[in-house]
Amino acid sequence: MPLSKSITPLQAAPKIGMAQKALEQWLRTGKCPFGIYLKKEDKQRGEYIIFETRLKAFIEGEDMKGLRKCN
Repeated sequence: MPLSKSITPLQAAPKIGMAQKALEQWLRTGKCPFGIYLKKEDKQRGEYIIFETRLKAFIEGEDMKGLRKCN
């Protein structure tokens, strides 16, 4: 499988209807299913990495396929 292209929070936020700063906070918590925040010990700031293929799967609800629909 080829490596996923990464995009920035600025590019991803409008795709999911979220403010950029809110998305950055979500990434920092480590609970975002399509991206990560990397902070190196010797650096002041970290780097946000959003995997484009995982973001697309999240938007399309790929993780929800196979679940029963509630009535």
